[in-house]
Amino acid sequence: MIFLKEILAKISVPHVCVCEEKDMQELSSQYPDIHFYFGDEGLITLAKMKEYDLLVNALVGFVGFFTYVTCDSNRSSHRSRQ
Repeated sequence: MIFLKEILAKISVPHVCVCEEKDMQELSSQYPDIHFYFGDEGLITLAKMKEYDLLVNALVGFVGFFTYVTCDSNRSSHRSRQ
């Protein structure tokens, strides 16, 4: 989590997802302007958001693929309604 804190000190992001709920709680208290999420549900919540232009998904394996599919499906249906 030290690496994540270094990143958050350098860049501004509105939303971040971490693996563990305890990490989310700790980071939420340290960075009150960022919305934190955790676990698979957090990833799905982020992927379904419509307020971003770019979702950075640096996950390996099935977890990363599922997030991509959710994001792509959401973006495709959003584009078709415009």
